Amino acid sequence: MAIDEKLKRRLSRLFKPRFAVLYPLAAWALIWGYSTIHSIMQGAWFILPGLVIRSWANFYAVKMEKLTTCGPYAYVRHPLYLGSFLIVLGFLTMLNVHWVVAIICLGVVGGTVYNVTVRNEDGMLTKKFGQEYLEYKKRVPAFFPAARPYRNGPQWNWSVERYLRSQEYKLFLWTAILTIFFYLKTKLLIEKGGFDAGVITLIVVAVFLALVDVAGEFFRKKGKVFVALLVLSAAVVISAAAACAEDGVFITRYSCKDLEGKQRWEATATIIALKDKGDNVYLITEEGSGLYYGFKVPVRWKSDTEFISNEKNIIPLRAKRLVFSESGILLLQESQEFDPEKREVTCHRKRPGTGEDILRSFRYEGDIVNRLLLSLYIQKFLENGKLEKVFYVLSNEPSLYKVTASVTGKKEITINGAKYLAYKICLNPHIGLLSPLKIILPKVYVWHLAAPKFNWLKCKGPEETVSSPTVEIETLDTLR
Repeated sequence: MAIDEKLKRRLSRLFKPRFAVLYPLAAWALIWGYSTIHSIMQGAWFILPGLVIRSWANFYAVKMEKLTTCGPYAYVRHPLYLGSFLIVLGFLTMLNVHWVVAIICLGVVGGTVYNVTVRNEDGMLTKKFGQEYLEYKKRVPAFFPAARPYRNGPQWNWSVERYLRSQEYKLFLWTAILTIFFYLKTKLLIEKGGFDAGVITLIVVAVFLALVDVAGEFFRKKGKVFVALLVLSAAVVISAAAACAEDGVFITRYSCKDLEGKQRWEATATIIALKDKGDNVYLITEEGSGLYYGFKVPVRWKSDTEFISNEKNIIPLRAKRLVFSESGILLLQESQEFDPEKREVTCHRKRPGTGEDILRSFRYEGDIVNRLLLSLYIQKFLENGKLEKVFYVLSNEPSLYKVTASVTGKKEITINGAKYLAYKICLNPHIGLLSPLKIILPKVYVWHLAAPKFNWLKCKGPEETVSSPTVEIETLDTLR
């Protein structure tokens, strides 16, 4: 009988307005939501503070036993809702929800919580504590923390027992599990990736955290034992995150503008070492959003290229690119498979729903790179003291171009308000008998630092093909 009552209370809680308004968002996320390393990092800036605020509150909260005015309650009347708001905002960011949809979701959630839940709670607290609560309500804001704490109410110390009794640890566990779930959904179902060591590790971590949640039903009353288990869970999550982060080599951000200075898109590139595939194997990932050539509306995309980087050269192995609408619909799928021994590359380009399905193969002699590796390749030959190099560039069309990259001189340029002495490099295409026509073709220029490590700074030229608009792409990082 007691179990039935407990189950009824849990079920009734699930249909409270503050939970029910999240169900449509949860359904959308399960079907269309996707996340990447970059979006997870962005979402973490909101999710982690939200979890901290909620946990801090539950170390002090005594619910309706007496008026809680210490801990975070000394700064804000409803820290639990403030923390929840930040967590929801973090998940909207992590799942790449369009900003208009995000604002609507936050408006619905915030409006429901304020107009239904908070007003009801204020009424109950006023009825129970009378003038004591009215004075507290007058001095302490509902959601935006005050600069100075409220000191006129009763004070008590934080308690681990209160925290465990509140079961707030479940939110930490399931936030981590859901983050892993959405990342694996993207990697396995959308990107069609395989079960590598990283994927298996994340699955094991998620199962372990779920088991800790189940164990909480049995060990929660054994405070010290369960706290040790929760500390172990946090250590497991941090270790998994550190293991993913320790292979990080380089992260850079850049934006693309037209010649009138109007921004078209912005992207972030991350390079990680694939240690399970060898000492010199890396993966560069570009995640971007905005108005990209070939699409009439703003899109989001993710491009990956696996490559070998040794002392002398950059050698691509395989690449893929997925382009989505802002609502998460797949618009374009591309792949490139390189065979360095046979000097051959096979390209597959497909637009779902349009009938476009292109499969092409190219043979090449010498070095080859795609768009994502171009700056790394130039950086590499500058590191080796070269001022000119002939190689092939594989475009997304797909087409193969033979080009000569030549340093034309040094020039001081300004990026993000900082001045740099840079090499100016011109990319000249080899077009055989049509070479005289190069004078009317748009030029492609790239600027790299004129000192080690010869970082890429800027480029100017057609965005994609010869017929695409001329743009300028600049780093958003400040190099020291």
